[in-house]
Amino acid sequence: MSFFFQAPDLAEFPRRSYRRFLEETIGNLFAEISPISSDLSPRFELTFVGPDGKVKWWFEDYAPDSGYPNSAEQARKTNMTHARRLMMEAWLRDTVTGELRKSKCYIADMPVITDRGTFVINGSERVVLGQLVRAPGIYFSQPAGNTYKGLMLAEQGAPIAFELVIDPQVTPGKASRSKCRVKLPKRSWIACTTLLTAMGFDAQDIQKRLGKLLDRSRIEWKEITQAEALSVVGRGWKPDGGGGSGAGNTALGELFDKRRYSLGKLGRSRFNRKLGLDGENKQLSPSDLMAAIEYLLGLPSDMGFVDHIDSLENRHLRGVGETMLKAVRPALGQMTRSIKMKLELNEDEEIGSPNDLIDTRPFSNAITKYFSGNPLVQYLDQQNPLSELSHRRRITSFGPGGIDPNAAPVEMRDVHPSQIGRVCLVESPEGKNCGMVSYLASYCRIDDDGFLTVPYRKVKNGYLLDEVQFLTPSDDKKYTLAPPDTRCVDGKILGPLVAARRGESLIEVTPEQVDMMGITPQGFLSVGSGLIPFLEHDDTGRALMGGGMMRQTLPLVRPERPRVGTGMEKIVARSSGHSITARRGGTVTQVSGQNIEITQASGEKRAYNLTRFDRTNQNTILDQRPSVSLGQKVEAGEIIADGPGIDKGELALGRNLLIAFMPWGGYNYEDAIVVRRGLVRDQKLTHIEIEKHSLNVYQTLRGPEILTPELPNVSSKDLEHLDERGIAKIGAYVEAGDVLVSKLTPKEHRALSSEEELLQAIFGKVAEEMGDSSLRVPHGSGGRVIDVRIFTPETTPEMKAGVICEIEVLIARLCPVEVGDKLAGRHGNKGIVANIVPDEDMPFLPDGTPVDLVLNSLGVPSRMNVGQVFDTQLGLYSDILNRYYRIHQFDESLSDDASYRLVKEALAEVRKTPGYEWFGEDGKVILTDGRTGEKIDRPVLVGRQYMLKLNQLVLHKVNARCGLGGPYAAVTQQPVGGKANHGGQRMGEMEVWAVQAYGAANILHEMMTIKADDIQGRHQAYTDMVQGKNVQNGSRTAAFDGLCCEIRGLGLEVTLGRVVDSFEPVPDRTCSRIALPEDATLEETLQVSSVHMLENAEGQKILEIPGGDYEPVVRAPRLPMITSMTNGRNGRKPQFELSTQESLIDDIDEPANLQGSEQEVSPAGTKSVNDFVDTILGDSFFGPDDDDLKISIVEETKPAPSAELSSLIAPELDSKEDPLFDFPSLSELQNLAQELMTITRAPQKVHVGTDTSGNDGGSTPDR
Repeated sequence: MSFFFQAPDLAEFPRRSYRRFLEETIGNLFAEISPISSDLSPRFELTFVGPDGKVKWWFEDYAPDSGYPNSAEQARKTNMTHARRLMMEAWLRDTVTGELRKSKCYIADMPVITDRGTFVINGSERVVLGQLVRAPGIYFSQPAGNTYKGLMLAEQGAPIAFELVIDPQVTPGKASRSKCRVKLPKRSWIACTTLLTAMGFDAQDIQKRLGKLLDRSRIEWKEITQAEALSVVGRGWKPDGGGGSGAGNTALGELFDKRRYSLGKLGRSRFNRKLGLDGENKQLSPSDLMAAIEYLLGLPSDMGFVDHIDSLENRHLRGVGETMLKAVRPALGQMTRSIKMKLELNEDEEIGSPNDLIDTRPFSNAITKYFSGNPLVQYLDQQNPLSELSHRRRITSFGPGGIDPNAAPVEMRDVHPSQIGRVCLVESPEGKNCGMVSYLASYCRIDDDGFLTVPYRKVKNGYLLDEVQFLTPSDDKKYTLAPPDTRCVDGKILGPLVAARRGESLIEVTPEQVDMMGITPQGFLSVGSGLIPFLEHDDTGRALMGGGMMRQTLPLVRPERPRVGTGMEKIVARSSGHSITARRGGTVTQVSGQNIEITQASGEKRAYNLTRFDRTNQNTILDQRPSVSLGQKVEAGEIIADGPGIDKGELALGRNLLIAFMPWGGYNYEDAIVVRRGLVRDQKLTHIEIEKHSLNVYQTLRGPEILTPELPNVSSKDLEHLDERGIAKIGAYVEAGDVLVSKLTPKEHRALSSEEELLQAIFGKVAEEMGDSSLRVPHGSGGRVIDVRIFTPETTPEMKAGVICEIEVLIARLCPVEVGDKLAGRHGNKGIVANIVPDEDMPFLPDGTPVDLVLNSLGVPSRMNVGQVFDTQLGLYSDILNRYYRIHQFDESLSDDASYRLVKEALAEVRKTPGYEWFGEDGKVILTDGRTGEKIDRPVLVGRQYMLKLNQLVLHKVNARCGLGGPYAAVTQQPVGGKANHGGQRMGEMEVWAVQAYGAANILHEMMTIKADDIQGRHQAYTDMVQGKNVQNGSRTAAFDGLCCEIRGLGLEVTLGRVVDSFEPVPDRTCSRIALPEDATLEETLQVSSVHMLENAEGQKILEIPGGDYEPVVRAPRLPMITSMTNGRNGRKPQFELSTQESLIDDIDEPANLQGSEQEVSPAGTKSVNDFVDTILGDSFFGPDDDDLKISIVEETKPAPSAELSSLIAPELDSKEDPLFDFPSLSELQNLAQELMTITRAPQKVHVGTDTSGNDGGSTPDR
């Protein structure tokens, strides 16, 4: 028994939704706001409804010479919007004279939808996603045991909430806490009986319809008047809580106003079906609220049922027409208010025509904002025909009026039985979009109300009929449905019992009880998942990855349709819109690379223009190739030209490549792939990228920018590819940094000298007055110039002010496969190209055929995608037998082990073919290693698998830069990272560890010095390379100098390579000798390596340090430091307090109570203390004339051998008021420190004071 079911048009729903908006919704919108009049000026009345009671509107094309595009292709090339003018008749009625005036009004530019269901906005194609939201109607739920809730959703207006709470414990003599209340939009909760009384129901009506239900729920209520009830409603309406019956009437008037609250056609239908009402009025009525409250009160008595909000029965799909209606409806309100305001302003004046009143900017701006800022309007994914078709069939629960992404419950993300056959159960994004963004199933259709329907084949008495019926989710409860994989023979369902579904229940019934059966299991999957053969043998996660990676596939230059497919390839190719189909049958009379001409039987000729080398949103190529020959007979609907990724009318995203599952020298470790070089030579995995580079030429305040074929400081050789206008020639090959458009911009004017004015008068303006602002090929780009487009204000009316012209240059680049690119199969298997080897080194078959790819056999069992094994084997057998297999997904339902038997039968047939007897019984082959010529030690699985090239190329990811000539960061002086900054790969901490593990010290030293932030070493290395010298080792880096500065900020001195005594000058020798105290600490002696203890002539111990590079040693400075300072005022001298600080590496203990005798000494040197201070302070200091200074030194003993000079205290200066003096400079303070070095290092405490005798007392101690 044969049965044929035509697959639905996969892009039909957006076209139908938008057509309904243009043909019906626009007229209804303007009819709702008509007539428009002002209460203050009732003389004139504007209406869009004509005398015949209809709204008349139409669309007009732009004139051919207007500059606006009249086709989608023209709009793409001119970066404009493909739209038509919406025109409408408006009528102005003078109520005094009865005069009626008519005029034709321009409303807005309405974008035109293409045959593929997309829009061309500003030169790029965009798609509007379908939004899956709750349908208008009323829903009831039971969140808790004794709590019931209802929610009324309207097409226009805020929701109305209902709540019923039953008190489970009623105490005699006490009031019941049960309540039934309603929450109107923007109001507080109101008792249901109060609301019903306010709406006009008296106590008898309430008691008659709700009395028993209220008693069962133990709800107490009392009779009140309508005025009192309106006062209660008004209190919730007034912002201050006040109000009365008038406020209540106003609140209810808004609720029952058709302009403010409307259930809509769908909402009224569902409302009536749920509550058992009749009528088609879209306006809400009091009887509707009475019925809703009655249904809510009956839920505890099982007089109704609650709704499952996750079911698709309660959710419908908003198309582009519905979402656009939500966007433009508020704009009509603004437009109405503007018209009323003009009517009031022109009350006493004569109004010429309706055009004087109508301001359509709010409506036009709403259309523009919708297509430019609505999250449901997205750039079309044009990676390949499959990605484009999948994007057009994507549905989401997010967006305006939808679910908040951060508040989506887990239950909504889960799979529901109503989704079977309507939403793909495999493909869904990961992360927060999981379960909220889905793809329509292949055979799913959307009805006029937006509900998802699935086709079922009718069954009568256990026999299948040829009649097909599309069921909505609510119809699933009415029929007993058998799955499509039910066993049938000659149209009769087999088995005493078969599995079936009725609503959400899974049951077993007899064949005679089955009402309908599914058509094909493929209808349960999306378009992407439906392209995977042997899908039932793959893990679900791998099937999800396979479908996702097919959407990332790059269209190849030479596509090839798969040997093993599912039959969806033709449907996708036809529905993608990139193939050209013949509208009428006939004979091909002309074929070229630009068009195809078909002559029909009537003699009429029809020409089909082809799109050649156009650019998509993802920079892939959009190219159409003829698939018919001259004189060929074609039928209506037959494909006559293939688009990108299409071969012979079928989707062809990859190539059938010969692969072998075996290890190959470790190059295919961890899913890496070894590729035969012949694939690169034959361009089997080569694709074309097209990039667009644009430049604007402006009219500046200093004059216009100019295009010139000559540029200052640029050699003529670098400008050979430019034409006489300064634009790159078509066909020229350009690389990164080459000039595409040569442009000069005027600089700011400056005053010229007389000589410069003379030279300018003789030779004209010099080039220095014009700055180079040319368009150059960016870093990482390059290729062949294939097109140059120039737009001017005359040809492009929407060009911005001040722009003289806009120039676009299209560059095409041929991208062969290379090491680092990612290849993948249809079963979720993927890998990176690790090596491209010569053909002769690859393993080859017994007939000498080398394999194309070598895959790791460990990638099959752990990934549980055994379907690729069937695909691989059957692909090779089909190539040998010259067949094309189209596998029925879930073919195990036809017979047990159907896939295994199919492959086994094909293998048996191949083994009987002459020349292929070397196939084993299990399909494996003994290969020969091309490198050694020896046989592989075990049989290998060899076959043809359909491999894809993904848009994850090493060309776009790995970036390199010049080692010394690239850019550097201004702050850190380190090379910048990232492709956008023209930087390279950064050497992080872990990368340094990796290099250290290999002991590559020289490479690491070079990377971290002259290639990093060693500024002096970088310049020296560049100089050495230019002069042909060997590059020297680097010095200190800027990062290390910054570290030293930070350490110095802590009061620590950093010395490289040696331990330095701060009080002794370091000799400038290759071997440093450092004097140490008598008893040097162990830490001091062990800070550096190869240190020897020596004695000098005076018997002091010193350290001898060999020359060379050493690790830095941190020591505290031994220089005296000023710890406190008091500025001199009124002629007084400043006071200082100085101290020295021992090294932090010494063992310094807390000093004990020191006792010593005071001894007066004189400072060493010829200068007195007064002279010493004068040296510090300079000439601005005037000391006392008659007083001399004397220094008294108090010696103190300390048990620890490491002594410390604790402080030098400045003398008490007299109180004589001297003139103000300048504060000492840093150099003067340094001189003070040098003078203090002459004082002994013994632990002493020095007091500097005034000696009235004028004689220096004491003597200088031994140093």
